[in-house]
Parts: sequence; structure tokens; C-alpha cells
Amino acid sequence: MGWRSHLGGIARIDTNLFQYSENFTKNKLIHIGRIAPEKNLFRLIDLFSLVQDEYTLDIVGFGSIENALKLYVKEKQIKNIQFIGRIDYKNLYKYYQSAQAFICTSLNETYGFTLLESLSCGTPIIYPKCPVFENLYKPLT
Repeated sequence: MGWRSHLGGIARIDTNLFQYSENFTKNKLIHIGRIAPEKNLFRLIDLFSLVQDEYTLDIVGFGSIENALKLYVKEKQIKNIQFIGRIDYKNLYKYYQSAQAFICTSLNETYGFTLLESLSCGTPIIYPKCPVFENLYKPLT
């Protein structure tokens, strides 16, 4: 079997879809992914509440805590958040390209594919301290 038997999956971005663009909406933030506890989205909402008067946030995706998250936003009276729901993969690039920045608040990731998709579209990423991210991305400092 040789060396091929030791290869794992290789992340691939469809660069025909996810292309660099500078046509973003100023002060628009985006999160794309499953709406699940490990994505730490309640924390994202809390952080966004600090800048809700200056920014908008689109949350693209669906999942087990979607209704709870929507209720949390309503109870906290946080404005300028839009829940987009499920989007066909072939249309995701439009959401990345439209945002000034992509935000990831995951507590842990195996690879962080959405960050790669975002970067492929030229959209900067904001991410937490997480071993996989620290190994893949270098901060702009």
C-alpha cells in the first residue's frame, strides 16, 4: 500500500465558488456553521451586543439550539442580528463575500473549514484561542 495508505483527508476549497472579492458591506459580520452548543454562539451574541449599534450580524446555519438562541436574542433585546437559516452550499460564497469579517467562537474544532472558505473569499476571520486555529493561522500583529 505504501505511502498512500497513510494519507488522511485533505481539505479542499472549491475555488470556482469561493473567490476573492472586495465587494463587502461595511460593518457587516457573519457566522456560518451549525447552531450547536460547541459553537459557543451564546458567547458570540453576548460579544455582539457590545457593538450592536455599529454592526450587523448574520448567522447562517441551523441546529439543535437555534430556537434557544433566537429566544436569547429576543430576551436580551439585541438588535441587528439576522438568522438566515440553511443555505445551499453553492450559495454560501455570497454570504462570505458580503461580510466585512467572519466570526468563529467555537470552543474546539477539528479543522475549521469555514475559516478557510472565508479567507478564500478575502473575508478576514476573527477566532478564539483554539489549538487548531493557532497552528493554522497567524494573527496580524
